Parts: sequence; structure tokens; C-alpha cells
Amino acid sequence: MLAMIILHTIWRGGAFLFWGEREASPADFPSDSGGVKISPYDPGAAKLASALGCLLCEDGRNISCAEEELLLPSAAVPWGEVPVPSRAFLADRLHAPSNISFADGASYPLRPWRVTAAHLSWRQTLPMLGACQERRLADNLFAGEDLLACAAIFRYTGALVARGKFLPGLRSDPAGQSLAVWEPALDGEERRRFNSLADRMPTVVAADAPRQAARAMLAALTDSLVRFSLVTTLSRAYAEHGCFYSAHDAWFAALRGDSPVIRWEADGELDELRDALDQWRRPVEGGAGAQAALLFQLDEPDAPN
Repeated sequence: MLAMIILHTIWRGGAFLFWGEREASPADFPSDSGGVKISPYDPGAAKLASALGCLLCEDGRNISCAEEELLLPSAAVPWGEVPVPSRAFLADRLHAPSNISFADGASYPLRPWRVTAAHLSWRQTLPMLGACQERRLADNLFAGEDLLACAAIFRYTGALVARGKFLPGLRSDPAGQSLAVWEPALDGEERRRFNSLADRMPTVVAADAPRQAARAMLAALTDSLVRFSLVTTLSRAYAEHGCFYSAHDAWFAALRGDSPVIRWEADGELDELRDALDQWRRPVEGGAGAQAALLFQLDEPDAPN
């Protein structure tokens, strides 16, 4: 039987990492061996993978886990310092304080701790987020406030995509590669809805900038959802191995491939295409930033004499 685990997530490197907490005891308290200590609440790779596999209906042995360093709310206890658990009962045997305000991380200072985190593919991440609709996920498996907040961003993005509120774009990554991406198109009302979700993003998801992380999640989820709906075996093969006759052709192929990287060497032509795309998108994006909306009033015509 699976021991009780509370699942959490963070946004790092343009992807979601999933980690967990379980009840700790004094035997789990990390020894003072120097360096960043492992959290006493860490369930370990096998239990974390098993829990995620249960949600994804797949073998947990296919889920990749590795140790990650996270900034977690921490508190002093007589024998040292411990991370503050998201629920009080996890610390009952450790006699440590619980963080009632774990969702915003405001009650305690953030300290680095090592935890086991699962690195899921996007094809695993999307159903994982979709499964998190309430706190109880399965027997002895629960979602933390941070995971629920990210799942809310996922559902919002899915609603945007379903209503066709996205546009193709051309961007550059930090390595200088040109990327063909699908981006959200938010009007004034949608922007207010999204900002209300972003404002509720817990600090622990991205300690430095949770609102900025929420915007990055929206962009990545939009691209993934649209891309998965468009990619076919033929379009994937053409994007990866096709011979393109123009920068536009290479860009359009990358929009319908697994990788957003545009296979085109002439940077000048890609710059021209980027300018043309920005000009094409300007009417939509300009209207989205306005605080006014165009309305039409239809009046019933007068009765004929």
C-alpha cells in the first residue's frame, strides 16, 4: 500500500518538476555533514515515481527522478533547522512547526534543501496537471496548494486554446536559436482573468518571481497544447527531415513538429520573417492591450408604412 504523499511542483528551466512530502520521524532528520541537506520529508525516488505512475496509469519505473535543490520555508528546532511541511501532521513525529502559510511562503525564511523531483515529458505533464482537479488525487495521494495553482493555469490555458485564442510567432531562445512557437493571445478581459490566477501562484513554485513563472507556464502550455493537436506523422517527418524552399516554409514546418527549432540557416531571412509576423499580429495584440472594446448595437427597423 502506498504511504501517504503530498505532491508539489515547481517551475524550473521551462518545465514543471514534481516532488513530494511524506510524514517524517527523528530518524529522517539529516545529519550535519555539510552542504545542502536532503529534506526529512522527501519520499525518495521509488515512492515518488510510484505515486506519479498511479496518476498517469503507467509503470513508475519509466519515470525519471533526480535530486534537485529547492528553496523551502524553514524553521529552527532544538537540534537544528528543518523545512516546514505543508501540513502539520507530517511533522508530528519530528516535533517541528507546521507552516499554515506554506502556500505563500511568507511565514518562514526560505532555505535550500535537496528533494527528489520527477522530470516528466510534456506528454506526461499535461495529463498529470489535468488529473489535479481537487486536493485528493487517489488513495493516500494528495495535491499541495502549489500543484493545484499550476493545474488551474493548465485548465485556463486549455480553455484559451479551445476558443482559438492563440497566434503563431517566431522567437529566439537564450542560445540564439530561432523558434517557431504558438503563443496565447489575451485581450483585456482575458488578461485580467489570467492576472488573478497569477496573483495566487505560491512563492514556492518560483521563489524569485511567481508571477513571471505563471506567464512562462502559460506560454509553454499554450505551445504544447496547440502543437500536440496539430502534429501528425507526416508533419513531424517534414519538420525533422524536409527540404525547405524558404524561411517561411521552415518556420511553418517547425510549428507542426515536435521541436520548435527552425531548420534554416539564413538569419537575415528569419529576421525579415519575424518583422512581418510582428506586423501581421499587431492589430490583434494592439487591441488586446486596449482597455476598450468595439461594440455594435442592432436596432429593430421601423415597421413599414
